[in-house]
Amino acid sequence: MIIRNVEKKDIQGILDIYTPFILDSITTFETEVPSLEEFEKRVLETNKKFPWLVAVENDVVLGYAYGSEHRSRCSYQWSCESSVYLAPEARRKGLGKKLYLELFKILKSQGFIQVLAGAALPNEASVGLHKAMGFTEVGTYKKIGYKKGRWIDTYWMQLELNAPEGPVEIIPYSKL
Repeated sequence: MIIRNVEKKDIQGILDIYTPFILDSITTFETEVPSLEEFEKRVLETNKKFPWLVAVENDVVLGYAYGSEHRSRCSYQWSCESSVYLAPEARRKGLGKKLYLELFKILKSQGFIQVLAGAALPNEASVGLHKAMGFTEVGTYKKIGYKKGRWIDTYWMQLELNAPEGPVEIIPYSKL
C-alpha cells in the first residue's frame, strides 16, 4: 500500500468510498451524491491549495484524507480543516492514522497553525481517531444539522501544527 497525492484516476474510487457516507450515514451533511464530473472538479480545485492524499493498494483506493478551508475570511487563513474517509475493508487497521500523519506533515510544512475537525455525533471512531492524533476538544454545536430524520450535533476538535508566532505565508500545496 502506498500513500500519495491524488490523481485524476483515483477520483472514482474516492467517490465510491464517499457515497455510502452520503446515502447511509450522518457522517457527512452532504445529502446528494455529486456527479463524477462535479466531484472531480471539487477534488482537483481543493488540491491546488491543500493536500488530498489517497491510500492505494493494487490500484484500488482504500482511503483518503485531505485539508480544506476552515473559513473564507482572511483572518482564518492560517487554520484549515481535515477529513479522512476509509473503505469498509480498510477500517480499524491504522490506515486513518497513517493518512493523517502524512496530511499533517504537509499542512505543517505549508505553514498552517491549526487544523480543525468536526464529527457528527455519535461517531466514536472519528472522535477516537482525532483524540489519538492529539486533537483537543473545542466544543459541540447542538442540533446544527438535520439528516436522516433527526437533528445532529457536531463535535469540534483542533490540533496545533505550528506555534502561532505571528502571520506567516501559507504555501499553496501546488507550490510545494
